[in-house]
Amino acid sequence: MFKVIIADLEPIQREAIKLLLQQRFQRQVIILETDNGQDVVDLVRTKHIDLLILENRLIGLDGLACVKKIKDIKSWQKCIVFTMLDTEAMREAYRSIGVTQILIKPLRPHIFIDEISKVLATNSDMPKKKGNKKIEEIIEFIDSHLNEDLTLTYVAEQMDLSSYYLSKVFKKELGVNFVKYVTERKMEKAKALLKDIEIPIVNIAFEMGFPEPSYFTKVFKKVENMTPTQYRNQHTRWN
Repeated sequence: MFKVIIADLEPIQREAIKLLLQQRFQRQVIILETDNGQDVVDLVRTKHIDLLILENRLIGLDGLACVKKIKDIKSWQKCIVFTMLDTEAMREAYRSIGVTQILIKPLRPHIFIDEISKVLATNSDMPKKKGNKKIEEIIEFIDSHLNEDLTLTYVAEQMDLSSYYLSKVFKKELGVNFVKYVTERKMEKAKALLKDIEIPIVNIAFEMGFPEPSYFTKVFKKVENMTPTQYRNQHTRWN
């Protein structure tokens, strides 16, 4: 069973790609759809995705920014990019982050499905390193427990690892230290909650595992260069 994300601003284009995939792979494929770059990043963080198919134009993060974030999280993620704008600068930008499949619109169905088939066929040949599998499990645990105090020692105990090994494998596989990753994930979730004006900021602090709202504000400001209140005011339409 393959899991594929289709990311495109145009619902008709998404539906066309979806039909192609269903015709070719039938019940072997699960398809997720979105038009938002940040949604793509969040899906890749929390789920195993066999293939990401995205247009360069998306809401929020564009295709390039989206893939850069994804490659920082899962460097092995398979991607196909399609676009109407074909420039050497764009191709080089994608190549520099490991994306070589760049198709130009309008898409020819037989060529498009052939490219998808080639990428998915390589999944069975991808190295299944123990470190990669373990880091996926760790990331899934973190993302599902953001409301807790996720210290290195605590997570290591939950994953039946030593703190030393967890710290080492995390840095090696993701290129970022454990504390920074956890903090950034908490802040991403906090930002989503801050857009709901019905939720008091103090409740968001507790929801993100911070025992003191003042400490939550301090960390948020350090990461986002503004307080939670300032972020809410900038990103919320008040009625």
